[in-house]
Amino acid sequence: MTARYVVGIIVAIAILALILVLVGRRRMREEYSLLWIVAGTAMLAFALLGSNADRFFQRIGIESVLNALLFFGVIFLVIVNIYASVKISAITNRMKEMIQYIALLEGTRTPSTNGQVAPKAEEPAVAREP
Repeated sequence: MTARYVVGIIVAIAILALILVLVGRRRMREEYSLLWIVAGTAMLAFALLGSNADRFFQRIGIESVLNALLFFGVIFLVIVNIYASVKISAITNRMKEMIQYIALLEGTRTPSTNGQVAPKAEEPAVAREP
């Protein structure tokens, strides 16, 4: 095993440890960490395979491991960007709904004489004679 594989193993383990620490400290949610754990595990697998990874990539038509890593890295970043876009869109839609709801609530109030907003007065109840 050459030094580049050892460095790859160390980096992959460091990334996996960092993700687990961030999740443990609640700095990253579990749903977001799954993609990063998969990426770290793939890096660790390629590093552990060593020269077998070289042969594997050459059999599928990729001449260099660096080309394969670049290709998979770009694919990974595209997936992360799509996932982030979906989450941002969902948050934007939710925020729009909340703003509309607040506007409706504000519309049900009338201004009071001292400048503060007070709830609208309800119609007085009709007194019934027994």
